[in-house]
Amino acid sequence: MVLKITVVAHLSKNVNKRSMRFFKLKKSILTAIIFTCMLCACAKEEKTVVDDVSAEEGSIATTEEAAAEESSVTPNTSYKYIADYKSYDELIEDIKNLLDIYDSSDSDTFWDEAMQYEWFTYLVYYNFIKRTDQLGYLQVDIDGDGVDEFLLGTTGSEDDSYDGNIVSMFTIKNGIVYTVFECGERDFYEIYENSIIGHGFAYPNSEYGYEGSKYEAGCLELIEEVFKEAVIEEHRDRYYSTEYASQEDTTRELTEEEYDKAMDELEHKYNIQKFQLHLFKENRKRSDDQLNEPIREIEPIANNPYFFKDIEKEYIYSVKLFFSEDIKEVPVKVAYIKSFESGDVYSLSIQHEDCTERYYYDVLDRFDIGTFYVTNDSIYLLLQCEDIPDEETFISEGMLVCSETDMDENNDGLRQKIENNGDNCCFSYDNTLIESGFYSTYKWTKEKGLTYFRSGYGAEGSPIEIMLDE
Repeated sequence: MVLKITVVAHLSKNVNKRSMRFFKLKKSILTAIIFTCMLCACAKEEKTVVDDVSAEEGSIATTEEAAAEESSVTPNTSYKYIADYKSYDELIEDIKNLLDIYDSSDSDTFWDEAMQYEWFTYLVYYNFIKRTDQLGYLQVDIDGDGVDEFLLGTTGSEDDSYDGNIVSMFTIKNGIVYTVFECGERDFYEIYENSIIGHGFAYPNSEYGYEGSKYEAGCLELIEEVFKEAVIEEHRDRYYSTEYASQEDTTRELTEEEYDKAMDELEHKYNIQKFQLHLFKENRKRSDDQLNEPIREIEPIANNPYFFKDIEKEYIYSVKLFFSEDIKEVPVKVAYIKSFESGDVYSLSIQHEDCTERYYYDVLDRFDIGTFYVTNDSIYLLLQCEDIPDEETFISEGMLVCSETDMDENNDGLRQKIENNGDNCCFSYDNTLIESGFYSTYKWTKEKGLTYFRSGYGAEGSPIEIMLDE
């Protein structure tokens, strides 16, 4: 499932210069990729919400200011931001209502409702479908200032219910709820004793590290961090540590050995807190076997002979090329997303541990094979799709990747070709504008699904080539 994750600035006294450099780099590289490599048909939007809090004056943006900022970001008046909540009870009620909708309604109804909420991040979604009965919350005063924070996460095992996982933390000031942190796909947070918050991050081909902050009065004040930066043009990493005890810049460059030692010391410097969460569903328990089953029965609209018959499943592919990794096979997950009047939407993604070549300039996720709209006689593809469009947009802006009619055309430098041969339908596309342009091949086989996938850059740069085992 591909969801849009809002980048949230932390309630922090210190401006993290390292993080700001990263997001500026990401934005500029994304623009370059769109125009020179992908020529991708999937229209994307990026939204950043910045919570600017002055710790010295203790001031917070007013409700009117927040509303003005929100209206400038999106015209969707039904979207509910964290700042729209005036109490934790309102937030709890919305989460409970969404869980009820998830259990009792179809996927379209659930998604229409879920995508209205800012707090519905990727990890919240994952816990909805995989750890529903462990999803819980807790109101607890983290920093001892008399104001409870709100923790959202999952409980631990039956043997140790305190060993849970906190995915989001919120606070409330002047009757308005604010985000303190949200865990993402490439970063996580941990709450330690004495109101210390740990933050680990891994942005491939950019930065990796861990930082500790002091949480006080709704603000995160950065104390220290250890991180490394990828110097792509030199094919190496640079290692640093920084302390924020004073206003002076105390960043110090480290050797790799010093970095490993400093990272280990920082990760084990503080004592982690454990919390007993209140479950949203106190009376519903599911076995481990049930947790591995689909949450609801899925009834696809379309019956396309070239697409997979078993959906919501991982298929094992043999590996011919996988970057510079030495592996023999890799799982590919087929995940059902939603249905339209004439077909169904699925995502295909490679399930493998993170590696340095996965993200092209930290923007293009090479593990994402694509988001597909499958009808009875056609399959359409959107690449790096963050938001699922409507049926008409999917067809008009997506690439036709499977059809019984052959095709060979070049649109503004993007060559697309479909060839049918017996039970196989092979689609390929490549960027003809530059020699090092991106290319990809998808071969569909009747009654089997995607049996061959290949992608990379000119001169075999960062290749992936996998085949479905018979």
